[in-house]
Amino acid sequence: MKIFNRIAHRMVSRLPSFLLFLCFSCNVYAQAKGDLHLAITLEPSVLNPAINAATTIQKITYQNIFEGLTQIDENNQVKPSLANHWNVDKSGLLYTFTLQKNVFFHDRTQLTSTIVKSSLERMIASNSLNPIRNKFSNIEQIMVVSEHVLRIKLAWSDGNFLYNLGLPNAVIQHPKSWSTNAIKPVGTGPYRFTEWKRGEYISLVANHYYWGKLARIKNIKIDFSPTRSEVVSHLADGLLDGYSSMTEVGFLDSLFAIRQDYVLKMGDTSGEVIIAMNHANEMLASLEVRRAINMAINKKEIADTPNFITGAEIGSHYSPNDIAYLDLTQAYPFNLFDAKTLLGKAGVPLKPLTLIAPPPSYAQYISLHVQQMLEKIGISVKIETVSWQEWLNRVYQDKDYDLTVIAHTESHDLDIYARDDYYFNYKSRDYKNIIGQLNRTLDPTLREPLLKQAQKKLSDDAVNVFLFMLPKVGVWHKDLRGYWLNDPIPAMIFSQMYWQK
Repeated sequence: MKIFNRIAHRMVSRLPSFLLFLCFSCNVYAQAKGDLHLAITLEPSVLNPAINAATTIQKITYQNIFEGLTQIDENNQVKPSLANHWNVDKSGLLYTFTLQKNVFFHDRTQLTSTIVKSSLERMIASNSLNPIRNKFSNIEQIMVVSEHVLRIKLAWSDGNFLYNLGLPNAVIQHPKSWSTNAIKPVGTGPYRFTEWKRGEYISLVANHYYWGKLARIKNIKIDFSPTRSEVVSHLADGLLDGYSSMTEVGFLDSLFAIRQDYVLKMGDTSGEVIIAMNHANEMLASLEVRRAINMAINKKEIADTPNFITGAEIGSHYSPNDIAYLDLTQAYPFNLFDAKTLLGKAGVPLKPLTLIAPPPSYAQYISLHVQQMLEKIGISVKIETVSWQEWLNRVYQDKDYDLTVIAHTESHDLDIYARDDYYFNYKSRDYKNIIGQLNRTLDPTLREPLLKQAQKKLSDDAVNVFLFMLPKVGVWHKDLRGYWLNDPIPAMIFSQMYWQK
């Protein structure tokens, strides 16, 4: 687990050797009823992962409400889901999927190959809003073979095709619910949506007609708590059974000082925390300026921020836990003198930059550091804090920004830098060629050097400032089992969770 262990040790060492008192009432009540009460900091604007990239949507719906043909497990491996098995022909272009039988949507509509075909065609349509539509640009034809057999023909082979089909945005949806899934999602999963009280909570209930193994916890309630301090307060009062995304450890001292019915669990995510730069900005279009910004960012100082946890340092858009990782963390060592020298060579007038900061605490902390660090090389930065929906609209969609701090939580996403319309506005024919070769290569031994080339190219071009992996720090009730320690993708699989008797 590539977490800064010294920080974790520092946090745990502060925990008291004895506890002041114990309060079980609310949690015992939840266990007795077979309920689970969790919290998420950011409330999503919609609940349909097929039209919105927000990770909170994925955490609520993935393998809970919605399911895909395949799924990704905690070890980042592809497993069967709505497709119980598949075959690939020798060319690597023709995939035949056999669906699970007796699968019903929550409205009691039976799943068929025709419905799957419609869902996939909607995902890849030219007017699709699906955040990962470009991952399936090689789908040439989708054919219904029989009621439970589907065939997909690719224009070129793709070593990530089965993995991509298991991502939270590639879930299968019925055409009848397309228009309402944003506010009242209907899927095939082990839980049914029951209520969304805006600004307060979302509730789910176990699907007793589920085609697979029935969930052991009947009722799920997910609160929207806007601040970490509020989350800790609710934990201290026994109102929550867990929280999976704690990035500020200072709040935990008071919690563990009064309770012993919670445990701290640390793991990894696939989220790369970056300082993204808009290459459409004339100043940031300069390679020398981007390299200077990289050299001006002191990652160690950010990592040493009190009560703040970071994951493993990175030097490109790739997780150290993945195969073919290339260590590029020393490509731009912190050096203010060299940074100023590069700015001088750039010959570009220095103008103030606007940094759009989304709500997550890591973004707030890091944005302040960026502002202070770039000031030292003569670049003025104005921070604008926005809501998550504003960030999606302004940065992700309209590209109306100069800098932003964000965690890209999607695994295996080197391809985003090859997209012409992506919000970085990075354009490189050489990089596109690397990704093109990678997409057409199935052999893992041949893919590895291409993956390393892609990482090196992003580093050489100083496309963004690559900071750290986003850690996963969870606080859970000691009797709860089945939650993921690591998050290779954003997910909370409620059907795998249970109360230990």
